[in-house]
Amino acid sequence: MLYKIMKKKYVAKNAWCIYSLFAVILLPFQTKAVTTPVQSTRGLFLEDKVVTIHVRDVSLDEILLLINKQTSISFGYQEGVIDRERKFSLDVSGVTVEEALRTLFRDSNYDFEYKDERILIVLKSSKSQQTNTPQGRTVKGIVRDQSGTPLPGATVLLKGTTIGVATDINGGYHLQVPQGDQVLVFSLVGMKTREIPYKGQSEINVMMEEDVTEVDEVVVTGYSVRKVSEMTGAAQQFDGKEVSNNMVNGDILSALKGHTTGLQISGSDGNPARNNSLLLRGVGTLYDSKQYPLIVIDGIVTDFTNISGVVAANDIEKITVLKDAASSAIYGSRAAMGVIVITTKKGQKNKLTTSVDMKFGLSVQNFGGLRYMTSEELLDYGKMSLANWWNGNKSLQAKYPDRDRFLRDTLSSLSQNFDLSRTTDWRDLQYQHGVTKSVGVNISGGSERASYYLSYNYFDEKGTKIDNKLTRNFLKLRMDYDVTSFLTLGVNLSGTFSRYESPNSGSFEDYHPWLSPYDENGKLKKSISQWRKFAMYNVDLVNPLMDNRYNSSISRNDNLMGSFSGTLRPFDWMSFTSVNTYTRIYSNTNNYQDSRTYSGNYSNNKFSNGILDISDARDNSFLTSNILRMEYRFGDHDVSGLLGQEYYERHSRSSDLSMYDQSVVCERNVGGFSKVGKKIQSSYVPGGSESESGSFSIFAEANYNYRGKYMASLSFRTDASTNFGKDNRYGKFYSISGAWLVSSEKFMQKQKALSFLKLRLSYGTSGKEAGIDYLNYTLYAIGKDYEDYYREHPLYPSSYPAVINQLGNDQLTWETAYTFDLGMDMGFLNDRIRLNTDYYRRRNSDLIMSVATAAGIGVGAQYRNVGEMLNQGVELTLNTHTLKSIDFNWYTTFTFSYNKNKLTKLYDGYFVDGEGRTFY
Repeated sequence: MLYKIMKKKYVAKNAWCIYSLFAVILLPFQTKAVTTPVQSTRGLFLEDKVVTIHVRDVSLDEILLLINKQTSISFGYQEGVIDRERKFSLDVSGVTVEEALRTLFRDSNYDFEYKDERILIVLKSSKSQQTNTPQGRTVKGIVRDQSGTPLPGATVLLKGTTIGVATDINGGYHLQVPQGDQVLVFSLVGMKTREIPYKGQSEINVMMEEDVTEVDEVVVTGYSVRKVSEMTGAAQQFDGKEVSNNMVNGDILSALKGHTTGLQISGSDGNPARNNSLLLRGVGTLYDSKQYPLIVIDGIVTDFTNISGVVAANDIEKITVLKDAASSAIYGSRAAMGVIVITTKKGQKNKLTTSVDMKFGLSVQNFGGLRYMTSEELLDYGKMSLANWWNGNKSLQAKYPDRDRFLRDTLSSLSQNFDLSRTTDWRDLQYQHGVTKSVGVNISGGSERASYYLSYNYFDEKGTKIDNKLTRNFLKLRMDYDVTSFLTLGVNLSGTFSRYESPNSGSFEDYHPWLSPYDENGKLKKSISQWRKFAMYNVDLVNPLMDNRYNSSISRNDNLMGSFSGTLRPFDWMSFTSVNTYTRIYSNTNNYQDSRTYSGNYSNNKFSNGILDISDARDNSFLTSNILRMEYRFGDHDVSGLLGQEYYERHSRSSDLSMYDQSVVCERNVGGFSKVGKKIQSSYVPGGSESESGSFSIFAEANYNYRGKYMASLSFRTDASTNFGKDNRYGKFYSISGAWLVSSEKFMQKQKALSFLKLRLSYGTSGKEAGIDYLNYTLYAIGKDYEDYYREHPLYPSSYPAVINQLGNDQLTWETAYTFDLGMDMGFLNDRIRLNTDYYRRRNSDLIMSVATAAGIGVGAQYRNVGEMLNQGVELTLNTHTLKSIDFNWYTTFTFSYNKNKLTKLYDGYFVDGEGRTFY
């Protein structure tokens, strides 16, 4: 079947308080959807939709598909109503859908009905069947799907007759049944037909199952959308609702742990602001730690390294992980580490929906059974170590003939200054149970020509580390407007505002257990005396419980993104889309140490009388993406493709400032301190950086599909970047892939166990723009690392020399990944069991490494393309729908990933650091 009937879900129908918040903004869009009578809506629905179709001797499905593509109208019909062998012809230009359908069915026994925002194809004799039905018994009921959601528009038919009804908006039906034995047939496009014998029951409620052979889920790959059965590459897609339900903290991708293969997600440490690190199918570069996949949001290539703090979980429609070259090569120079595609929600025309989502969660730090020693245990361990030292040291035995005396003398200062019978659990003082709260509200809908989606989400988390607090505010507005039947304009705006506060005293888990933050009177100490190197040390430890009363680090991160798009559809087989996006990323960190604390005044800071460190970074980028898409079907052949162009530019600026000598207590800004710099670093100079980069790209993709059985795909992309020298500015990347849907073959139809079988094969290249740090330029550093005795001299002011700190290489080129992937997708027992397997081999070549240079050059090392690395592995995903019913469903996911990484080529077989020193 070609059409998927969308199931209606009505959430928080009576949430008028939320509706009133947005009413002023959305009134122009929602008036028709709310106040227009049903009959008028039908008239607008059919009369405003115009089609042009010229076909001869094709199936009815193909004609309905053409109308669907031009108007977005969904069609449905009862199984068995349509004669699939019959051919139809239609030759109309610029007529309404209603007129086109009447022309199409003029000489046939077919007719159509408008029901619940879609058109049902029926037999002409069945339209008045309820009126002519002989009086008999009445049966009623509700038709639902597997989740219990009512199904409007389902057909309830007496088998062997034309007597039947369609379910209403609540999935309910009433049917007059003649005398005698009857069978009720329940059918709906995309669902399995059910037959239930009627034996005089007054009520029959039915649960219908999805028919995976009819409803083919689509996969969003960023630039295009494909059916699952037509995918030739390795990709995994997750529903946004599933991701939102599985989230346990502020990191969205943590919800994918245990569900996706090949994607390593790690990094949770009790810090709510720390994003999990991402690694897809192994390490692929040596130059830096930037191993994260490319993040694409609503088809827009972004600079984000993670989606947490960028998109609210409640706003996500789909998350797709693209793994192999067939899926990611079209993204070219930034896709060597894979691609994660995020699709956000948008409004539906003529459907007002309001929802409120509230969550509360608890988290507990898991130490895996690790326990720190008590004072008594640590003392015994120390005595054992000293005894072993004495036993094996002749000179020590000569000085201390009595081992016990040696132990007493060595530990005497410890026992004299500390109560060794007392134990402080420093871990318990640092950790707590974390608390997570989130609230999300959205309203969506539209009229016949417009749709909107507006949301606000609030997230608050107190981490498992004490005094770690994170708050995030998300705003999103997405609107689309059909200016004409062939032109649509859209705007997509989002903003995220985050604040994270944490202690800046560092970890104190390794403090000795006999140390205590409290004095004899139970009051917090200003600092803590420490025993070190078998004696009392002259520098105290920071008392974190005291210092954290005043000291903290506050980070603010704001992400703003605005996209303006236009889509032109001059023909039913062609469309042109232009998306122009501006992104602003702002971050600020304020690290404050109060003059009243030990760490802000004494400690190692030479009586600084308070310290303030401020860092500020701003990134502004612009991306224009223009894509021409085409799709043409003739007979059993389907050919589609796209041709695109992108231009990208980015401007980054950062600054760092340190101050000391606090003049106003509690003021954590520049006005509260009197001196610039660091008291412990007399040669301090405020720092900062500024950089610009740009790129220009052209890309193309072609897809071929024969009868839904044999699929092939080609893609090509060329990128030009300012981060490389003029001789190596262009990178070229490609992919080729194919798939065979074996389960569609005739020889597979006789068996019932294997419901789905597809084989996939792909090979291609993608790149990494590792020259983003201006490695092709020679850079100089100005300043001193040693003591500046002339810093404030009135007659001999300091002068700072310029020193080469990076030797440029204009021959640097792109790091390139060559990826081979062989996959198989299987479904058993009507897809109650799904098995996906992949074998991959990825070779990363021209890896950038630091190479030792000749001593006469004066710079110890230079970056060059000299390394090579190999990743190969196996991935397996097993999904089962173990238990299936209206009231209870049990799903199981099993994943297995194996990756072997091998460094196959180095410059002379060793690494070189930035100073020219070698190691391996």
